[in-house]
Amino acid sequence: MQKLLKSSLSVAAAFLVSGLIACSTISPGPREAVPNHPVLASSVEISYILGHSKYRIRMVEHLNGVNAHSSSDGKVLGDGRVDRVKYSEFKLKVSEFMRTARALKRVPAEVEGVCRNPFTVTLADTALDTLIGCRGGGDLGIGRLIREGEFLIYSKK
Repeated sequence: MQKLLKSSLSVAAAFLVSGLIACSTISPGPREAVPNHPVLASSVEISYILGHSKYRIRMVEHLNGVNAHSSSDGKVLGDGRVDRVKYSEFKLKVSEFMRTARALKRVPAEVEGVCRNPFTVTLADTALDTLIGCRGGGDLGIGRLIREGEFLIYSKK
């Protein structure tokens, strides 16, 4: 009986060791792309406070298109697709706005200290770029950017 038990254990051990070796040497090969899993190419986000409400406009470009989303205090105001060419034009305007604000060194939120209507503009393209400012007389055109972004979301193709 002991002889049978020892041989069974040695066979089981050999099987277990060979299984571990086989598992550790088998390469799974290249992973296939997950279908319908979009890869992020770029995004634009504008967040701002107007009165007591927090607004957010977000456009995300993927390989299969541009998705846009607008919300107020977490409630969806608009959701849909945006034309890729119009998104590219809007992205350039956002980039120019950020460059101009920095060149003029007129980002009111940093100057005034207290801001009742702050905004944040984030552009993720080749790098992540964020600008924080304050809406007001010297807001450098953030209101225009917001209107153009909302127009892209709400207009139909």
